Amino acid sequence: MLTINWKQIYEVSQNETISVFDVILQSEGENKLQVVKAVKEQLGIGLGEAKELVDAAPSTIAKGVDRSTAEKLKLELESVGAEVKINFVKSINVINSSPFSSGS
Repeated sequence: MLTINWKQIYEVSQNETISVFDVILQSEGENKLQVVKAVKEQLGIGLGEAKELVDAAPSTIAKGVDRSTAEKLKLELESVGAEVKINFVKSINVINSSPFSSGS
C-alpha cells in the first residue's frame, strides 16, 4: 500500500498547504487478472499482496498520498477495468522549515 511521504511534506515551502487523499479500489471489474497486475506494478508490491488487495475490494490501496499520485493510480487502474474512488483525507498546513534540510 502506498502511504504518505512525510519527507516530501517537510520539503515544501513554508506556509504551504498540502492535501492528502486515500485511493479506494471499489471493484476489480471484469478483468481481475489485469487489475492485479496493475496494482502490483503501481504499488511496487508482490503478486500475492496485490491479489489480496484486489480480493479484499472495496479496500484502501493507497493512504495519505498527494492528489497527482492518487489521480495517476486511479487512471491506471480504471484503464484495466477497475472501479476506483479517491477520498479527500485532510489538508496539512506546513509552517516549519524541513528537519531534513542540511545546515542550521
